[in-house]
Amino acid sequence: MIILLPEEQYKKYYMCEPIHKSNLENTYYKVRCYYNAKTELYDRTLTDEREPWDNTSAFIYNGYIRKLSNEYAIYLYRFCKHVLSSQEPHQKFDYNMWKSTNNNRYKAQYWIDEYERLKSNGELNFIKKYKQ
Repeated sequence: MIILLPEEQYKKYYMCEPIHKSNLENTYYKVRCYYNAKTELYDRTLTDEREPWDNTSAFIYNGYIRKLSNEYAIYLYRFCKHVLSSQEPHQKFDYNMWKSTNNNRYKAQYWIDEYERLKSNGELNFIKKYKQ
């Protein structure tokens, strides 16, 4: 004899709960996405050259342009640190979490697409209040 369970009980007994990241991890991921997308988009404005293995990623070989790119990346990194420190005032900036959210398996276009998705959903609106 087969006993059918109501849907809620079935889910409770036979399905795993999805694994959710903590709010802090989600915030780090969103800010990291913002950082990666903005730096890549800025690099694309500096040059028309593209990586040979990834035609969506900007390639910078000129020393002066590389300096501009690095200065912008440093500025944006400091801004992101400020945003993360302000979001969680009782927590210091966690460099290890920042580093772990940068998944290098993703291509540059992934971060730009993810940034656009998060931005369109309004999930990056908290960053606006820190811009000057």
